[in-house]
Amino acid sequence: MATILQLTDFHLYADAAGKIKGVATRDSFQAVFHAACKHYPQAQTMLLGGDLAQDEALVTYQWLADFLRQHPFRYMVTPGNHCKLERLYEGLESQVCVHAGRMRSMVEGEWHIIGLNTHVRGRVGGALSADELAWLDQQLALGGYALIAMHHHPFAIGSRWLDEIALRNADDFWRVVRRHDHVKGIVVGHVHQQLDIEVHGIHCMATPSTCIQFRPNMPTFALDTQSPGYRWIELADDGLLTTGVERVEGFIPPDLNDTSEY
Repeated sequence: MATILQLTDFHLYADAAGKIKGVATRDSFQAVFHAACKHYPQAQTMLLGGDLAQDEALVTYQWLADFLRQHPFRYMVTPGNHCKLERLYEGLESQVCVHAGRMRSMVEGEWHIIGLNTHVRGRVGGALSADELAWLDQQLALGGYALIAMHHHPFAIGSRWLDEIALRNADDFWRVVRRHDHVKGIVVGHVHQQLDIEVHGIHCMATPSTCIQFRPNMPTFALDTQSPGYRWIELADDGLLTTGVERVEGFIPPDLNDTSEY
């Protein structure tokens, strides 16, 4: 049995006091991170689900690397839309080895964890390049129960505005995945809310942000009253995947009616 943690959508700033919708994102991230460490001390792998730096600044990624270096996890990053890839690589490479394909594929017992890059420069929505899809197919061909991690969601979540900025070539993704019957789970970020559904017999999961949350099933942007959180995933040697979401208290935006851009 292996325990995996996923934290996503930190939206950090170089300024330690930086806020989104009144929530200090560095404070909320650290509260969620420490709660995950406290409640799941057996976990050795953490998935960082994208949108790590709201300001996309090198110094922000460097602060995050310094923070992560204090905790002995194996880290995997799945880049999101709020991302300057070259800065992310430079800032985090020494800690999480995200460049040139390193730490994008891990083995945990009988499981193969595969991280995908859905980032598209200048776009909020995501896509998988032809090379990325071919690499996914090659990785899945290696066998073992598979858990796929990515930022943008390849399945509908029921909020029109979020489904419009999902993975735009989701059909190509599913054509690859459905060639391999040992894919057991797909976990994403991006949508700032919890979701657990089954698609093509696969457990598909979305994880809350470590900062603000989006109200589910809304046609346009709306803030939720939920607190930040993280996801734990237990991978049994017989292929059983068990998962759940835990939240910390507080960090609710003071004005839930604020629909301005951020």
